[in-house]
Amino acid sequence: MTEKNYIKGWAREVETQYGNLFNIRINVNQLGKLPCDDEWYVSITMYKIKEPKEKGYTHYFVENTYNKAKEANKKSAEELKKDQEDLPF
Repeated sequence: MTEKNYIKGWAREVETQYGNLFNIRINVNQLGKLPCDDEWYVSITMYKIKEPKEKGYTHYFVENTYNKAKEANKKSAEELKKDQEDLPF
């Protein structure tokens, strides 16, 4: 089993009259360093915490590494952005 890459952020599940929803906080700087595909998507997994945290957070995030070996040539969002900036047009 591979080591989990935890993503700095939390989610809080909230009940509303329309059903449950999630309020999510994720560190943008850390997201930009995660590998992304050609369409600029990063893959993360949200896990439920056994006991809610003091501030009411109920979920946390880790990088989804499923099929990572197949996607080894993918670049991070920062690398893709730099590649686009280097284009002559």
